[in-house]
Amino acid sequence: MYTRYGQSPYILLENLFSIKKAFSFALVYFLFLGIICLPATGFSADADPMVSSLSLGEGAPLTLARAVEIALTNSPKPEQAVQAILAAQNRYKKTIAALYPTIGLTGSMNAGRLRYTKYDTAFLADIRGKRESQIEVSAQYILYDGFFKKFLTLISLNRLESEKLNKADVHRLLAEAVKISYNSVLLAAKEIEINRDDLTFQENMLHESRLKRKADLVTEPHVLNFLLRRNRARRNLLAKEYDFGIQRTILAEVMGLSDAFFNRQAQLVPFPFDQFNTLNLPSIATCLSTAREQRPDFLALKASKTAASYTVKAEKSKYFPTVALVGNVGYEDSKTYHKKYMDTSSGYYQYEAMLQFSWDFYDAGSRRYEILAASADVKKIEKQIAQKWLVIASELRTAHARIQKAMELYAISIENIGIQKKQRELVTEQFRAGEVDLAFLNETQQELVQLEQELAISGFSILSGLASLESALGESSEKDSLLTHNLW
Repeated sequence: MYTRYGQSPYILLENLFSIKKAFSFALVYFLFLGIICLPATGFSADADPMVSSLSLGEGAPLTLARAVEIALTNSPKPEQAVQAILAAQNRYKKTIAALYPTIGLTGSMNAGRLRYTKYDTAFLADIRGKRESQIEVSAQYILYDGFFKKFLTLISLNRLESEKLNKADVHRLLAEAVKISYNSVLLAAKEIEINRDDLTFQENMLHESRLKRKADLVTEPHVLNFLLRRNRARRNLLAKEYDFGIQRTILAEVMGLSDAFFNRQAQLVPFPFDQFNTLNLPSIATCLSTAREQRPDFLALKASKTAASYTVKAEKSKYFPTVALVGNVGYEDSKTYHKKYMDTSSGYYQYEAMLQFSWDFYDAGSRRYEILAASADVKKIEKQIAQKWLVIASELRTAHARIQKAMELYAISIENIGIQKKQRELVTEQFRAGEVDLAFLNETQQELVQLEQELAISGFSILSGLASLESALGESSEKDSLLTHNLW
């Protein structure tokens, strides 16, 4: 009998030199591991790269498409979606890597001196120390597991697709917000133009009335009337300019910029009023068909449903046995140090290959409950898909009806403005000739301003309705739009 304690310095030094025998195995291991991992790490899913930083040249117009592009670049929401895609990509790579064999390296070494009792034989008493070392490379490859790992790969692939669609949906919502805010700025600018025209008209009439007052052709109330209306026009203009500044600030925030951006850049592209008559809306049936094929949030739910369906199959595959091929190769050596006799050593290589089989027959219903839970998730997503489609259909019908109504109002406003302008010219001449009273002239001018504002609002409603319709269809870029790209 003997016990081990301590380590002899020269024995330990010799053991360190014996490690050289393990270097070849370690080198083969790492090279083989690198080759095996290449297919997994070399995979690259299609992630849209971030758009480079955008800037407009001095004096260049800021188009709607450019505004959407800048917003998609500067807003943090698309970046969050990109990070979610990267996370899903890495999870997918992990499931791909799980399809390949696993390789491991193990080793051990021990050494020590021996102390014997008086009952030991003379031969054992001659042994003064031992050293043993072992290194082994093992590999395992799953031949059959009920396609469990394959289903995990399909689950992660559909989740990756869902994240990509979620990113597209973020772009869609952000583009809609930019378009509506952009149109709000244009509406405010148009209202400024309308009120400036009104102010110009009132100033001209005030100037004429003052000249006539000096010639005693009109009374003082005439002058005071136009002075009051001139001041009212100034007040309205200041209010519209203030509203324009607010809407411009909101647009800058949506685009991820400061309001100073518009102070050094050109103005926005104005309303394309002359091209609204060329706008042809697709039918509701066409819109529904298009939205079903390209609406990203709807497609993301369908991808989630597919992933949930594969989850059910993965849980069912756990009922099947697992068959694995296991192999290892290693080297083991030992050396015994004697006091009187010659030191002895031995070493040998070992190779082993086996086929492992495992099958869980009973788990107290754990797998069954997992299948039921996964099936419930599939049904839940199916309900979400149905609910989402109802929302999409409602959005399409609402936007479509809004555009049609706004186009009818637009056509009526165009006709009424032409009539009202002609009437104001006639009434102005009649007023100067003294044929009509002051109240009728004021009423005519006020009616013209109201009609011009109605025209601007109807144009804004058309453009905002188009933005909502494009968003409901699943379009996120003005460049890809089938509705408004010709208007700009």
